[in-house]
Amino acid sequence: MKRSTKIITYVSAVIFLFSAFQLTRIGYDYANNRTILAHAQDVFERLTETHEDEDVAYLNERETVRALGGEALDDWNRVRPQFESLYALNEEIVGWIKVDGTPIDYPVLQGVDNDYYLYRNYKGQQSNAGSIFMDFRNDVKRASDKNTVLYGHRMKDETMFYTLTRFMDETFFNENRQIQWDTAYDTFDAEIFAVYQTTTDVDYIATDFETEADYATLLETIKEQSIFDSPIDVTTDDRILTLSTCDYTLDPTEGRFVVHAKLIE
Repeated sequence: MKRSTKIITYVSAVIFLFSAFQLTRIGYDYANNRTILAHAQDVFERLTETHEDEDVAYLNERETVRALGGEALDDWNRVRPQFESLYALNEEIVGWIKVDGTPIDYPVLQGVDNDYYLYRNYKGQQSNAGSIFMDFRNDVKRASDKNTVLYGHRMKDETMFYTLTRFMDETFFNENRQIQWDTAYDTFDAEIFAVYQTTTDVDYIATDFETEADYATLLETIKEQSIFDSPIDVTTDDRILTLSTCDYTLDPTEGRFVVHAKLIE
């Protein structure tokens, strides 16, 4: 009897120590991720302020070239001055996103596939939080992309894309529609027009459309799935920004929560 009691006590102690270790490791990961993101935010804010006049001149010049026709931008290889400086941190930083009413204020990375930055931070280091990253099929330099897709984890410490779920509240949805989407080449406002829970068998992350009708079908699907109606008119002439994170309501592994916004240059 005493031997059995000792074994149970030993096993319980091992389980306790392992659980404590796991909780400590998770806590460290959360704290480290917040520190790294805060550093990135400080750097981006400082660079934006430092290069403000240069950036205005850059965007004005790019707009002048754009007015000559879409093809006139094909040979444009210069990036915005603050992003040129950001490349010192990581040349795969392709944008920066801020979402009204949330703490989302993060660099956006892009890898050779949709796995690389799933568990790597913007420094390329292993991280459970990963990065906010753009679909590898998108190209920030290309003005023809109709659907730009960004992914992020739903971290329990409310970092990354966790707070997108605030848009499930109708009042919040109606009062916080604005997204600021800065890329290495352009700056956009984006107006949120749809939010919903779905699963991965719905191809809301399509980036290439053979015909205008195919894109129209996606837009119609988005409007039908949205939890709330929106007064924002979105047509096939528009480009959209899609934010995607995990959601466990409809499926424990394939469930997703999605926010769509209309891009405005």
